[in-house]
Order: sequence, then C-alpha cells, then structure tokens
Amino acid sequence: MKYSYSWLRELSQTQKTPQKLAYQLMMQGFELEEMEQLEKRFENFVVGEILQIEKHFNANKLKKVLVDIGKKKLSIVCGAPNVRVGMLVAVALVGAVVPKNKIKIEKRKVRGEFSEGMLCSEDELMLGKDASGIMELEKGLTLGKPLAEALGLKDWILDLKVLPNRAHDCLSHWGMAREIIAGENRRGKIFQEEKIFLKKKEKLSPKRLKVFIEDFSLCPRYLAGFFSGVKIGQSPNWIRSRLIACGMEPINNVVDITNLVMLETGNPLHAFDGRRIEGKSILVRRAQQGEKLKLLGDKFLTLTSEDLVIADGKKALALAGIKGGQQSGIDRDTEEIILEAACFNPFSIRKTRQRHNLMTESQSRFEKGLSAVLAEKAFLRAQTLLEKYAGAKLLGWVEEKIKKEKKWELSLERSLAEKLLGEKIAWNLAEKILENLGFIITKKSKAVLKVLVPDWRLDIEGAEDLVEEIGRIMGYEKICAQPLQFLVGSSKENFSRRLEWKMKDCLTGLGFDEISSYSFYGQKDILIGELNFPHWELENTLSPEQAFFRQTLLTGLFSAAALNRSYFGRFNLFELGRVYKKDAEDSAIEELKVAGLVFDKEKNERELFYFLKGKLESFLKNFLTEKIDWISEKKVQEQIFGRGFFQSMGLTEIRVNNQKIGVLGLASDKVAKYYGFKEKVASFEIDFFKIEKMFLRKKLIFQALDKFPSVKRDLSLFVPWKVEVAEVERIILSSDKKFLKKLELFDIFEDQKGRKRSLAFHLEFNHPERTLTSNEVDERMEKILIKLKEEGFEVRC
Repeated sequence: MKYSYSWLRELSQTQKTPQKLAYQLMMQGFELEEMEQLEKRFENFVVGEILQIEKHFNANKLKKVLVDIGKKKLSIVCGAPNVRVGMLVAVALVGAVVPKNKIKIEKRKVRGEFSEGMLCSEDELMLGKDASGIMELEKGLTLGKPLAEALGLKDWILDLKVLPNRAHDCLSHWGMAREIIAGENRRGKIFQEEKIFLKKKEKLSPKRLKVFIEDFSLCPRYLAGFFSGVKIGQSPNWIRSRLIACGMEPINNVVDITNLVMLETGNPLHAFDGRRIEGKSILVRRAQQGEKLKLLGDKFLTLTSEDLVIADGKKALALAGIKGGQQSGIDRDTEEIILEAACFNPFSIRKTRQRHNLMTESQSRFEKGLSAVLAEKAFLRAQTLLEKYAGAKLLGWVEEKIKKEKKWELSLERSLAEKLLGEKIAWNLAEKILENLGFIITKKSKAVLKVLVPDWRLDIEGAEDLVEEIGRIMGYEKICAQPLQFLVGSSKENFSRRLEWKMKDCLTGLGFDEISSYSFYGQKDILIGELNFPHWELENTLSPEQAFFRQTLLTGLFSAAALNRSYFGRFNLFELGRVYKKDAEDSAIEELKVAGLVFDKEKNERELFYFLKGKLESFLKNFLTEKIDWISEKKVQEQIFGRGFFQSMGLTEIRVNNQKIGVLGLASDKVAKYYGFKEKVASFEIDFFKIEKMFLRKKLIFQALDKFPSVKRDLSLFVPWKVEVAEVERIILSSDKKFLKKLELFDIFEDQKGRKRSLAFHLEFNHPERTLTSNEVDERMEKILIKLKEEGFEVRC
C-alpha cells in the first residue's frame, strides 16, 4: 500500500525524516518497495492566470492564450473549450514531463504559432478523471507558485509491503501510525482520542429506512446512515492531495471522503444515492442465480447464488464488499445519501472476487478480514467529514449486528518469551511495547502478564504471537546470537530421503538446475495435458490457475521454461516433488515423481530429444541394473498419461522388466502456445517409488576388471522409417551374446524423402581369458551382418 508521509507524521507525531521512517518500518517487518517524492512529478508546473484569448490564425478549434505566470507571460496554443480570461490554470513549462503520458514539453510551433508550454487537464496531471477541459484552480493562489506547493502535494510516498497477517490493521494510516509510535517507544494521540459512540436519539425510524441481514455469518455487522442536504462538488485540496499520494484519483467530495476514510481507518465505506433505494429498506442477501448487476464503470455481471449483494426491495444495488452498482451511484444531482459501514465474511468476498475476476481496494481489505468494531469508527469519521465538506446532515442511522464480540485475553509467561527470543529481556520494556501497540495489560507480575488483545489485531492468537511483537519492536537485529544447545541422538536412517538426495545430486551433476513449483494447477492445464482423471479440487483457491492438486510435475517445468527462455539460450531443469491423485473410492493417493526438461535454442527437435534421452539414460543407470526399454507410443496399448503435453514424434514410454516407469517426449504445440515459448523443449517424468523398489531389489555383483583389451568396430546400416532403434539393438545383441559386451548408438541420419534413416553403432567385443584376434571379431561381425540382412536392413559398412 502507498502511504503519505505527511499523513503518517500528523497521526503519529513522529519527527523522523521520510528516509529514517522508512528504515524503521522496514526493521519492524514492512518491506519498502518504493519511495517517491511526490512534488517531483510536478517539476516545472506552476500556477498561471489567463490574461488574453485570441483565435488561432490557422486552426478553427485552437486558441492562442496569453498566460501570466508571475515573472513573465507565456504564449500557449490550447484547444480546450473551457478556457476563459481570469481563469487560474496549471501550466506545464518547457522541460516539464506530463505525468499521465510522459510527454516532455518543448517550445514548438503548433500549426504555425509558437507555444511556450501547455495548459493541463485533471486527467493529464493524474489529479482526477476529468479530461473534457483545462483544470481550473482555486482563486487566491499566487501566480508562478509551483503547482505541488499550491495544491499541497509536497509530500513523500512510502510504498510498503504489508503481509496478509497484518492486513487487518496495517492497510491503513491508523495502523501504520500505531507501528511508528510503538517503534519509537512512546504513546501517541491516536490512543488518546475520546471514544465516541452513536447516540440512540439518532436512530432512524423504520419508516425512513430498514436494514435486514439474511445470514449473519456472511455479514456480522451492517450500519447505514441517512444524510440529507448533500452538495456534490470538488473536495478540498488536502483531501485530494492525500488520495493522490496514495494512488487514488479524486472524483467528488462524497466519494473522496469514503475513500479517504478507508485509507485512514482501513474499513471500506460505500455511499448510495438515497433517491434510488426502493422500498426504504436495505437487504444483505445472497444473489439470485442469474441475477444481473451493472457495476460502477459499466461492467455487467451475471451473479450466482453464492454471491453476496446489497439490495433494496426490488434489485441488487452493490456487490457486497467489492464494488457498488451503477444504478445507485452518486452523481452531480445527489442530495440524499445512505452511507454504508459494514463487516463482511472474508471467505465469501474472496470467492466472489475470484468468480468474477474483480480486484478493488475494498475487496483487498475485506477478504483479509476486518474487525466488526472498526465499521463504527469509520462511520463516525466519515460523518464528521461529510458534515464539514459536503454540507450533509445526519438524520439518523440504523444497524444490524450479531452479539458483542468477545474480548480476547492471553497469558504471557516471561520464561516463554526469553526462551523464544534466546536472551533475558527487561519485563517492564516488554510491558511498555505491548501497551504502545494498543494491547491492554489487565494483570501483571514478575513472571506473567495478562494481556487483552485490541479488536484490530485479528492476527494475535497465542502467547507466541505476543513474543513476536516484543521481538519485532525491540529489533531482532539487537538480539545477540547464541549457539544452539540441545541433546543430539542417533536417528533411524530414512532410505527414501537419502535416495531423493542422491537423485538430486546425480541430476545436478548431469547439468540440471532444480526448481520447486506450486502443487496446484488450473483447469486449462488439465485440458491441455488431457489429464482426464478425477482431481482433488481446492475450496478456497488462491487463483483459478491454482484450483486443483497437480497430478504431474510437467506444468511447473513448462512455466519455469517460459520464464527463463527470455534470459537464457539454453538450460536444463528438474523437479523432484509429490503429485496427488484420486482413486475410485475418493481416497487420496500421493506419489513422488522426478521430472526434467531441456531447452536449447540452437538444437533442433531431434538433437534435443536425443540429448535428453542420453542424459536420462545416464541418470537411470545410477539406480538400475536392469535393461531399460524405450517403447514408442505406437507400441503402447494404453494412452500415455499426460498425452496432451507431448507431440507424436518421439513420444516414448520408458520400461524396465516390462513395467512402465516414465515417459519421454517433445512438448506439443499447444503447450508452447499456452505456456509462452516458441522454441521446442523436451521433457521426461518418471515414478520415484517404482525406481526405489527396483533399487532395493538390486543385487550388487562384484567382478574383476577386464584383463585383456577390447576390440572395437563400427557398424552403419539403413533401416525403414518405422523401425525403432531399440528393435535394431535387440537384433544385434541377440546375434552375439557371448563376447559382444557393449553396443552404443552414436549417429542418426534421417532421409525423409526416401522414408528411411541411417543408424551408426559402436560395438565392443571382449574375451575374459585372452585377447580376441581380428579374425575372430570378423567372424562375429559377419554373423551380425547376416542377421541384419535377413531382417531386410541395408548394411553400409
């Protein structure tokens, strides 16, 4: 979230510079993502007054405007329809860069007339959404004054990363101000403000407005206030400047106030046009299946019965906690408003957001969870501002809520705190830190503190959380490092884990880099991979792309390849991880897989395939003594798992003792298109548990090294296109089982026109008791050649 330094300083009374404050907050656990001096956006922008307007001699829609900027007068060509003499405007001088489109202003001719600058609209300055004409400034501003100073935009923006566990309170200036106060070891005025409660005499008559909540588990509190006498207009500069600093565009005083209060307190608000509420009632209910709603911004939604809406007697008015509807929105003629301050179920908000792909500032807060108590505080703050800056008068309020929230009290033992932090701590300092953070100490002793958790700290669940708060504010960097002291005993060796490490070491040695990907994928991955099997589906998904437990590691490898292809010309990746399947009885089956991928922009498909095949063969030989069979898809009766990830050419099933252990192939075109890479990649996936079983059965056989030299020969032959290499190897090996010790394919040439290919092998012969003569080797080679010719192969040499 973006925070205004001047706003934080006002709330916390800190005297630190923006840089020192950012460092303090970073040490308290809030990562600084960016820091910007807001006024630099408006360098070379000043306040000017229009003195004279003339028609452009060469363009009917353009005007030549004389503008006074204090020290001098500028001639500027402008096409805006609303320019008039005496108007105060924002002037972009030569050298200025327009914030929205980043255009640098230069002195140049416009249709034959020199223009010495530019008059800017709200939209161009990113100070609002109005692009219809030049932005008019308030009267009384000094001519030539820097625009940032004139509009109160001399500020620093701190863009801080707030982790989900602190989103309940720190996605607000109130919450971050509390952190600043505690970090400076003091108490600020934010805790000293007198508590204000809604007065019973202000409660609305049911004849004017009623509120009904259909399900309190989805909306534990809903507060609606009826305001009359509202005058829609522009917000004062201080409100506009704070919204701009936080990355929001000013719209009008009512909407701006609701946004300002959200940024200040953390609780989103929404204002409805009171004229458009039918039946004088507000109902918080589930939407009807297929119900239509047009949101602000003209987006149409078709709702489901799982969506929560705010409705009147006839129609849906807003998507609860996410966005308001167009029909009940505030416009220039609005005179009566109904102000909503509520608390919604975070799980319901998250599901609706995912279902409709909506992201808003309101949704981002509600789906993290907010205290129901905060709604009242936000309402009261908004009431004050509406009365002051929109002429609004509160006629009364109406509220529905569950029973009062229970106070959460914890017991913190000193021994636990010192054990977790690793050193002795000053107990009075721990007490003061907690009080500065808003915790209430109800009972204390030298050994124990009884602590009441404030309503805004929904993340505090146990004493360990309190210790974390103490350590965080004390400063983890100040805690001295201590050597660990514990009893070390022998443990039973975990063979599976040791085998995992050995496999990782082996693949790393073969030039692969390990990745670790998410254990989930989306519906699109299932369709592309043709994974037509029952999947375990998550109820509360992080995103639609992570809705199902994975059944293959390949999707993570493909995503990693798409990311890395922009930075590297070639790379090899692997992952050893778990996949999750579902059997016919809905029982979970967890399997361990090893998958790998190779990418090389300089290799063609054939080279890439055989490169990976060689790597995989070397890998498997470290764990298996049995012969590895590479079976073409054409000879596999059942469809290969994950068939959609591979193209037909080269798709191979890997078997040992006629048992399938994995698959090898080239990625299909639809994989490349979906994951975002143009080049081909080759990949494999094998079953860890099957290799583990074979490895355990493996018998170690010790034999003497060869005493006599081997004799090597080469063999080249043409075979038909459809004949597999494995078949040729089987024929050669069966021709001489006695002295042919090694057979290795070293070259393939494919003649696509002749529909045949040339294979070249290294053959190695060895006798255990003597050296083979050349004639003996020739005789054995002759037998192999005769056998090959009988099979119809053309021997070249």
